[in-house]
Amino acid sequence: MSSDLIGILRTGARPLAVALALFATTQASAQFSNKSLGLALGYMKMNADPSVDWAVPLSLEGSLYIESGFDLVIRVAPMLVTNKISGLQLFGCSFNLGVRYLFSEESLRPYVGIGLAGLYLDRVDQQAGYAGVGAFAGLDYFVADSISIGARAFANIYLMLNTPMTEGFGAQGVVATYF
Repeated sequence: MSSDLIGILRTGARPLAVALALFATTQASAQFSNKSLGLALGYMKMNADPSVDWAVPLSLEGSLYIESGFDLVIRVAPMLVTNKISGLQLFGCSFNLGVRYLFSEESLRPYVGIGLAGLYLDRVDQQAGYAGVGAFAGLDYFVADSISIGARAFANIYLMLNTPMTEGFGAQGVVATYF
């Protein structure tokens, strides 16, 4: 082969290689919007001690998509708690750290989850802290690419030394933004 023919093959091979690379690519699999921040308002029925009846938790929550439909979730919920005896309100706060499984990752997302739960009550006479486990289930609907609304039901079991096992359960409406 002459050197002219080799030069033509070299210069013609580069554009051909670029064209093949452009047309032979696969679909990108980057994760988009795998974090969220949300706000939830709801109702919680408690029997944490004889004087506590129900609460209105306002949750600030976040999630991080792990993989294969699993999210890591965290919630902090300051709340007003109603005293059964006096009818007065007192301050409380609940905490949750857990994992949820998304059954679908489309615009309608049903899910279930489990996690660790905590509850703090600041009564007039003393403070009380409880720790335990919880389960939750919910449904999110995306009204835009990065905004969802939904509802969640939850149940927690709290344990504390020298205290009978107690429960808290309820429901919340949720609004979240994904980024």
